Amino acid sequence: VAGLSLADRPLMLLDIRGMDEDHAGELLDEVATDQALECGFRPLFVTDLNDPAVLRRYGHVVEILPRPGEWSGEVDYEEYVGDRMETIRREYDARWHLTIPPSGLTGEQRAHLRRFGR
Repeated sequence: VAGLSLADRPLMLLDIRGMDEDHAGELLDEVATDQALECGFRPLFVTDLNDPAVLRRYGHVVEILPRPGEWSGEVDYEEYVGDRMETIRREYDARWHLTIPPSGLTGEQRAHLRRFGR
């Protein structure tokens, strides 16, 4: 993905909370391949990884949310996450939002992802 100009591409929020580092790395490579082939979007990863370095390999934006057991705020965790996700979507002007399971993209999600931005 290095060298591709993605600044004018619409942003896609990829919610990968619950995904481990190995699956996140695989997803990142898959997204990078799709970008190189189609270049239809810029990813914004939302994760709960303690060290999201694997997601920054290609310079993508990463937002980190605490895990449920790490949350000690005054509002319910679910309410916090809902509010924070909406704030992230708004602040970055993300056009799409895709929640990916911890095991990685499903076949349907993979096909859908490849149609984004066309």
